[in-house]
Amino acid sequence: MEFALVSPVLILTMIGLVVMGLGIFRYNQVAALAHAGARWASVHGKNYDSRNNRLSAVTTTDLYNEVIKTRAVGFDPSKLTYDLAWSADRRTVAVTVNYRWVAEAFFGEVMFSSTSNALVSN
Repeated sequence: MEFALVSPVLILTMIGLVVMGLGIFRYNQVAALAHAGARWASVHGKNYDSRNNRLSAVTTTDLYNEVIKTRAVGFDPSKLTYDLAWSADRRTVAVTVNYRWVAEAFFGEVMFSSTSNALVSN
């Protein structure tokens, strides 16, 4: 009798802990993507295009192909957005990554967002 009363609460608590852990893991992945993207853009920034015979500076497409696509393991690409913003003097860069996460045992979605700023190296 006691098991019949306690087991549903215990099982729901365990499922809740697992889902919360998955959410924290996804948020950490989003933050890591933003950080890696800002670092990559800062290294490939200010004078990279002229030194490497490129016609234009780094774009959001370059950011996605070189950094986000290779590191976004387990993400649904249709729910992932990203942005690359250079400062007016092109000395700093900001990368923002957003992901709409639908939890496995939760009826709704959570928007994870992270922005990382970096100084551009010469």
